[in-house]
Amino acid sequence: MVSMGYSIIPLRVLMKNDDGTLESTLDSYHDCIGSEQELFLREKAIMMEKKNMCRTYLAIGGRSRIMGYFSIGLRCMKVPQPVDAEGVAVKDDRFTVRMNVDPDSRVAQSYLIGQLSRSKDAPKGFGTELMKDAVDMLKGANQIVGCRLVRVDCDDRLVDYYSRFGFRLIRKNDDRDLNQMAYILRTEN
Repeated sequence: MVSMGYSIIPLRVLMKNDDGTLESTLDSYHDCIGSEQELFLREKAIMMEKKNMCRTYLAIGGRSRIMGYFSIGLRCMKVPQPVDAEGVAVKDDRFTVRMNVDPDSRVAQSYLIGQLSRSKDAPKGFGTELMKDAVDMLKGANQIVGCRLVRVDCDDRLVDYYSRFGFRLIRKNDDRDLNQMAYILRTEN
């Protein structure tokens, strides 16, 4: 197995200590699948950090190269199924998840993994490591604020990928171009 030695560094820390090379470092990133994730890192991540809309974390490997990154934030999620007084939503007969859904509005508070990206140079399987890092970080956030629902919005080609991590399809978003998927954090009380 290939060694995956890396450190998770918050983008805001790099912004604070920027010696003028941060933007060129972000511009040098190449995602393993497509340009959407490259575009986010190059054009949106710094702005979203400054506006406190999300936090981006870079996986920095040898020679200070970006092996991948993820961003996390907070978002409400509509749950289309009826819910009972305890906020239990039923997707179908096989899928019942306790998501802390408000029974009147059918909205659940959730963490959002807005981006998850592996560099084309990172070893196969590194996306799994990034997902573990993101979930571990959200478990820590759960201890502080108590939210346990994690959401990803993805296109059809990534539904199976996120399903392998335990995410369940909830619904298509309002524009019907992305799938909203949910995962319940497993935490110790």
